[in-house]
Amino acid sequence: MESSRNNLLKVGRAVDYPISEMMMKWFSMGCFMHTINHPKIYVLGDLAHEILRKEGIAPILKVEDYIHDDLADYVCWPVYPEIANKHQITGGYNFKKHGIYPAMINLDEFVSASFDIYNKLEKGSLQSPRFAEEGFQTLEELINKRKKPIKSISRESPFGRSRSCDEGLPEALCWKSCHGIQNL
Repeated sequence: MESSRNNLLKVGRAVDYPISEMMMKWFSMGCFMHTINHPKIYVLGDLAHEILRKEGIAPILKVEDYIHDDLADYVCWPVYPEIANKHQITGGYNFKKHGIYPAMINLDEFVSASFDIYNKLEKGSLQSPRFAEEGFQTLEELINKRKKPIKSISRESPFGRSRSCDEGLPEALCWKSCHGIQNL
């Protein structure tokens, strides 16, 4: 999250946009995103207000109080409690499914439903353009060059099943062994 925040601040400074002040306000209001790329309506309102202000147009203040947040009709992901606690916001493991009326699923159901979708795809067909980025090109090489051998340890998962992770690796890099999907 820190690198995303720092990158956004850098872009804001480059275009003379007061993103730092806006982010302080957004953080004070709790989680300001529906998903990793869908902000809540008040974030979009603040961004639009600043654009209008820079163009010399007086915005309608707090217009987001009067319009519908269309992005809230789609899926909404939680901030996991471990991350939320660090940022002093409320976290959880419930995901909102697509639709105006909230149908919620827990983390276990989300992971299961995701793999149901993935299993319908031909092996190797799921691609991400991020894997072509420089940092991912050397990831395997960096992992293989580790001097310290990796030991397996057991921990409890947030939904009650025991899991195994690779000691010494960041949590994000051990997701396959944590969820028992090493052979995909």
